[in-house]
Amino acid sequence: MGFPDIKLIEPLAGLLEVSVLELMRSEYIEEEQRPADCGPEVASGMADLAKLQQKVERRSTALAVILTAGFVCLLFLADQAEWFQFLEFGMMVFPWVCWGICPVLLVICWLRHRRRRPWHLLALCAFILFILPFLAIMGALLFLVLSLRMGAEVPW
Repeated sequence: MGFPDIKLIEPLAGLLEVSVLELMRSEYIEEEQRPADCGPEVASGMADLAKLQQKVERRSTALAVILTAGFVCLLFLADQAEWFQFLEFGMMVFPWVCWGICPVLLVICWLRHRRRRPWHLLALCAFILFILPFLAIMGALLFLVLSLRMGAEVPW
């Protein structure tokens, strides 16, 4: 859902020849049912909505920065550790991390569905997180089999 900038509400209402309240509600209001002066209430509601949108955008940006920094730190630690130990640790922990995040995403999907908000992309992410460990294990096994067929030594 998107709203025009709060400064544009009154000119837009004038251009469309509707009241600010009608524009905000997206419905026609009969002349007898219109309140005398509801402009300040609508303007304060729009200001609150604009603040809420800014808050959500700041949260999303902060989350993206934290996740990116965590990923960079993880790559740095992987570079410092012995590769085989890190790979072994990752193969043990990775599935549990994915399967721990998956139910959280599904609960968020359910809440968004109840509020009639878009949820399909989040459900797709939850499904991918659920099958990702299986795909990683299958890829590792395929890599091991191909390596052995090409004459590599058994790593253990």
